[in-house]
Amino acid sequence: MRRVSLAAAVLLLLLAGFGAYARLAIVDGSAFRDRAEAAFAQPDVQDEVATRLESRLVDAHPELAGRGGEVRAAIGDAVRDPRFGAVFREGTDQLHQALFDDPDTPVALYLPGAMAMVRAGGPLPEAPALFTLGGGGPLERDLRGAAPAAGRVAAWWPVALVLALLLLVRLGPRSAGLAVAIAGGIVAVATVLAELALLRTFTSQHGDAVVSAIWDSYLGDLRVAGALLAAAGLAVTAWWSLARRPAPA
Repeated sequence: MRRVSLAAAVLLLLLAGFGAYARLAIVDGSAFRDRAEAAFAQPDVQDEVATRLESRLVDAHPELAGRGGEVRAAIGDAVRDPRFGAVFREGTDQLHQALFDDPDTPVALYLPGAMAMVRAGGPLPEAPALFTLGGGGPLERDLRGAAPAAGRVAAWWPVALVLALLLLVRLGPRSAGLAVAIAGGIVAVATVLAELALLRTFTSQHGDAVVSAIWDSYLGDLRVAGALLAAAGLAVTAWWSLARRPAPA
């Protein structure tokens, strides 16, 4: 019975932790935008945005292919302009609003007005979306469709936390510390393994750097929090075990 209670406490802690983090860092529009801006501030991410803008623009308007070098340089200058941050912020806000709306509608990251900042010797048409989520294969559609439901489920994190705390009190300090250590360790290890698995799908250092910058911006705090909780739980378990050890005769 004690092992069942321990497993239940770990599960509830994970639900509470992931739910709270999701609500505070992703579902919340301001936090989502701030983390997107932090990722965009990285040079590798800016290079990726500039490359994607040029690629999408030329694909949609082949007549611009002959001006490739000029367009590429102009887009790069615009993306690195401090004022471009406002364009990226507006596009991120629109993406976030759509992400938690209709689960059957693909979402896309557009940068409205971006081409107005590009000085390429003449006006350029507005670029298509940088990327679209939900319009590809079944896995992509499932991930996109799960966002609204996940946002609603995450709102229940306080309930999971209260239930977890009640179980921890019943378990006592030693088992409670062990439950916290296990939950924190799972969070830390899961975030690291998931990032490594994602990085394996990229074959260039640039792709790795872009993914790492975005991953750290959105999930870096969660990884650190998991590691700290694991350490704190182990410390409590060790302290209680030593405190309960019979004194030498």
